Amino acid sequence: MSSTMYGIVHKEVKKRPFDTFKLIFFREGKEENDENSEEEKEDETLKVVYVQEDKEDNGSDEDESAPLISSTREDIRPRVGRIDWCRCDNCVRMPFEDECSCCQEDLEVWNKVIEGHRGRTSGPPSCVVEHPYFATVCVNPYALQALYSRDKRLFGVTDGPLHEKYRITSYRAFVEYFHGRLQGRVSVRLPSCAFSTIKGVFSEHAFDVRVPGYCPM
Repeated sequence: MSSTMYGIVHKEVKKRPFDTFKLIFFREGKEENDENSEEEKEDETLKVVYVQEDKEDNGSDEDESAPLISSTREDIRPRVGRIDWCRCDNCVRMPFEDECSCCQEDLEVWNKVIEGHRGRTSGPPSCVVEHPYFATVCVNPYALQALYSRDKRLFGVTDGPLHEKYRITSYRAFVEYFHGRLQGRVSVRLPSCAFSTIKGVFSEHAFDVRVPGYCPM
């Protein structure tokens, strides 16, 4: 039995445009009557080297793309159970992560708030609930009764107790004004401050606390 050593074989193969890989093949301790042809040996080499290069490429791609993937929030910690993410001081703790957002984080909402304050001498409001539309429409039973009459024609009667009808009509009014979309089934998440304020005004006990204008519709 004799030992055969294959020297280092260099072969340049263009794997993809602009990337040239140098393949290195080194074998030692094989019998002379090795059944593998030289072409098969090169194929084996190509396979091994390509696997190694792919691993290096994947690692490189991850390193280069990682800085490009940024979160829309500076703080990526879970928000459920916390309230320090609120910027307007009117948000409340929410049970689900996608509900934990402040009005100042919603660009459409906040641009509308700033836009409505231009030309005034007083300082800008700190929360969307201070916007005149929110006060005169979103939590105003009289305005919501008029909107419900329109929505009933467009989307049909809203099922459920009275306070739910007021809430849903208010959510629609909010999205229509601040996001420019009228939806039968509201799919846009309201900021915590707006959502909790509407829910608080039109609670299950709205009749008991005698909210002005609150009546069947």
